Amino acid sequence: MSAQLTRRDEVMLEWLGIVRVADVHAISYALAGFAGSSMPVTMRRAQQWVLRMVSTGLIDRARPTFRDESIIWATRDAVGLRPPNLFRQTARHEVAVAAASAR
Repeated sequence: MSAQLTRRDEVMLEWLGIVRVADVHAISYALAGFAGSSMPVTMRRAQQWVLRMVSTGLIDRARPTFRDESIIWATRDAVGLRPPNLFRQTARHEVAVAAASAR
């Protein structure tokens, strides 16, 4: 399925390439920030964006046992990097850094 990417989609994928992993809360803040808003988009809106990007194969997600929600990352097709190891010691820290970066 080929979806047309917006400039915000491209910037979001670039951001995910930098932070490597994020949760939906961080995605909601980043989507708003790249659209010029200081208030996060709704969780539903953020989840819709995630589902649209998953359907294009540009992001992927998983729900490791140490998290109550999914962790999202840009795929190799999107940013040229291999998938993150979600079971490393620093995975929780990386998600926290993404949340801080998004705000």
